[in-house]
Amino acid sequence: MLIFLALLAVLIVVIAYRRYRVRPSIPPHSPVRPERVISQSQSSSSRSPVRLENEQAMSSKVPSDYAQLSNFLAAQRWKEADDETARIMLNISGREKDGWLDQQSIAKFPCTALDTIDLLWMQHSQGRFGFTPQKNIWLECGAQVNYETECRLGNRVGWFTDSSGWLCVSKENQIFNLTAPPGHLPLLFLAKTGILLRWMGRVEAMQSALAARFLTCSSTELQDQQSLQQENIQAKYEQGLNLLNSRQYAAALDLFNALNQSMPEFAEAFHCKGLALGNLGRHEESLAAFETALRLNPTFDEVCL
Repeated sequence: MLIFLALLAVLIVVIAYRRYRVRPSIPPHSPVRPERVISQSQSSSSRSPVRLENEQAMSSKVPSDYAQLSNFLAAQRWKEADDETARIMLNISGREKDGWLDQQSIAKFPCTALDTIDLLWMQHSQGRFGFTPQKNIWLECGAQVNYETECRLGNRVGWFTDSSGWLCVSKENQIFNLTAPPGHLPLLFLAKTGILLRWMGRVEAMQSALAARFLTCSSTELQDQQSLQQENIQAKYEQGLNLLNSRQYAAALDLFNALNQSMPEFAEAFHCKGLALGNLGRHEESLAAFETALRLNPTFDEVCL
């Protein structure tokens, strides 16, 4: 019985290897969709790997243009940080004289600058302040860029009430400490004093427009991350194929093991792992790898069991 199983395993490896050699890359019918796997892994966290890496880098080095903002936030000088945030954004937009941001300037505001400002606010407020909580609340309020949504957003973050209207017509009504509602800071349409400018900021639904812009930036960042990760996976997969072709089975096994850990739904990686194991004489493990590939994709005709 053992001899029969051993012969069967060898036969499987030989057949699979012959079929494998004509496969230069991931086939179009592959059951693996890296973008879906990546999205699932990221949906369990509100922060993408890019943001996590940025936060780690931000903790050690702050760009010089944001040093003053970082200092204010680190000292929990929230009012000064709010003013500095407005100053930075007006400077970037070239609207220092206007004193407020319109929807057109917000729509073109650089994502890298928004992300840097948000990371600093989030880092120093334990996630209470910044564009991220404002964006999340805005989504819950209907995700529209109009005055009605602006009022709902304002109500949630402590800027507006139905009975009193806009409480933040003066910074005296803002709460500059961590007891403020999530998303209360930063508040940008008070960038410059003057009733007219504050009114214009509300009409433009500035904070809603800013939340929409930040959502767009976040989506672009996620798409870039998914594209990069997919390219890396494809490159590693092709590297593994080359290692198999050159009979470097141990190295190929290490690489496919790493792919299986990062993408447990990658049927082809399990298939190639089975090839490497078979060529290393580890036939029982090879059969298990082929079975996993077949379980992940029952129509996978290259796993010949």
